[in-house]
Amino acid sequence: MIFGFNTDVRYGDILYHVMTEPRPDDLLFQSVVFVRGRCLGKRAWSYAGHTLRPGFSELQMHELLKDQHRRVLEAIRAGGIAALLGEEAEVTDVGGELGLKCLNPEALYSASGLAVEVQVTAAGQGVAGAHLTLRLADTPITAQARSDAAGHVEIRLPLERLAPGDLVLWVEAGLGGKSVTRKLRLRKNG
Repeated sequence: MIFGFNTDVRYGDILYHVMTEPRPDDLLFQSVVFVRGRCLGKRAWSYAGHTLRPGFSELQMHELLKDQHRRVLEAIRAGGIAALLGEEAEVTDVGGELGLKCLNPEALYSASGLAVEVQVTAAGQGVAGAHLTLRLADTPITAQARSDAAGHVEIRLPLERLAPGDLVLWVEAGLGGKSVTRKLRLRKNG
């Protein structure tokens, strides 16, 4: 079992508390930053691409988690915490190079289907030509698309035969050997 990290770090007169932990069900590392017990924001990184590598171990996962925690601490020490937490809806790969942002995070689905809008980014800018795969958990339903010049993708899935209830959708973006995965929980509309 892998445990997270908790560290206090000071920038100027402000004492920040940083908590970084694995979220194995979502294949994410998440850092949460607090000041005086109040959450300033969260940032998540996907490690899904690493799990596909032969021999990927808990020790390697722990080292990646430690590296992400260190990056958050360095961002605070450099005065860059606002930039780090500014993209709340974005998940990046562990290296921070490829990002996936859900543009309609409150997405609901209806009897006719669902529409998912995402943007693929590299260094904060939209990238064209990224390959996206959407997979509806516990079903054979998948869809694929490529990002446009601004990194945007909109995919619609018909869902006429699904039972009522909440859905889990996995979205994976890949470009140039990098990949990032995001898990979205969707609620039934009506």
